[in-house]
Amino acid sequence: MAALPVIAFFVPISMTIGSFPYQGIVGFFLTDVCTFVYFFVLRKRMVEFRPDQREKGEIENMHRRYSVILQSIPSRFGAVCVYAAYLYAIQKLDNDVITGLNLIMALGTTLFRVYLQRLFNVCHKDVNCYAAFLFLYCGQSMFFTFATPGYKSGVSTYITAAANPATFFLWGVLHQSQTWFRFRNWLKRCYYPSFCQGNHLFSLSIWEDVNFDGRGSENFFPSYQRIKVQNEISSMMGTMYAALFYIIVSVSLRYLPNKHHFPYYQPSDDHTAVGYTEFTYEEYENSLIFAGLVFFFVAMSMLFYRMYLFYFYPSLRPIFREFMWKAHLQPHKLGLQMMIVSVIGMGVVKLFMSYSRIWWVHSGVCKLE
Repeated sequence: MAALPVIAFFVPISMTIGSFPYQGIVGFFLTDVCTFVYFFVLRKRMVEFRPDQREKGEIENMHRRYSVILQSIPSRFGAVCVYAAYLYAIQKLDNDVITGLNLIMALGTTLFRVYLQRLFNVCHKDVNCYAAFLFLYCGQSMFFTFATPGYKSGVSTYITAAANPATFFLWGVLHQSQTWFRFRNWLKRCYYPSFCQGNHLFSLSIWEDVNFDGRGSENFFPSYQRIKVQNEISSMMGTMYAALFYIIVSVSLRYLPNKHHFPYYQPSDDHTAVGYTEFTYEEYENSLIFAGLVFFFVAMSMLFYRMYLFYFYPSLRPIFREFMWKAHLQPHKLGLQMMIVSVIGMGVVKLFMSYSRIWWVHSGVCKLE
């Protein structure tokens, strides 16, 4: 339903004036506005037609969960705008500046993850895990892998683009240590007085397992360990999904009939380029190698992480096995993951379509005949 207003808006424009720069951003904006209105109305109507929830006192919790969805929509659109600006930047800047920009993007992704993790804290912990880790790191990895052909050359740009995937195992090991947990709680005491409510007791480390359903934001070390296992696995799975998605889909964008509308196709002498930044075969080949290496490295990181947990923390074996079972054998969990990957994939592909005028922002073609 959200696509109908977008189609109604763009069809007359495409048939008359053609396209305009950053046309795809307008499409994202209209889609998010329609989605926002839909969930806003749904929040009101669902509460009215669920008297059973009213009797159980669940109305307030339902409002909080729908409010979380409404708050996440503007942040998603903001991320799309940042990615669009990044695509423009890598066409204009040299490799050294792009290297620094990649590091800034990696840091920004981490801060955005903290925001999403706290935002979805009112939801089920599996939803929190998928929204703040699988969704975010899958989106970041998929965006970088689709954009890597634009780096032209320079090993440093590829390395910094893989900054987060390269550190998954190190962060996973660090998050399970008591030293890190004490340091984390000390930071909470020093820099988050509002979170600690001005009381140093809120920053003390508690080693007993007294909160089995904890979200990892409390100071209970066993629950923190359990939730970190799920978070690290989700981050790795999202990154592997993204790399595999690029390897499969980019081949279609390069060789199938619609190849002329994507930069992955290198124009020949008998074809006029849509824009001015189509990727050469060498650039595309380098991006495939990059995606393959990311997939292999993250898969090995997950394997080593499993071995590390099973050897040093035997109590976490059931947590690891249960989460992997739920992720791959429960139909609704597997379907949720595939939906997340598909939505992110279609959004990233849209960034590179000729009609979106985001990558090909200076191209004046794309008018429908």
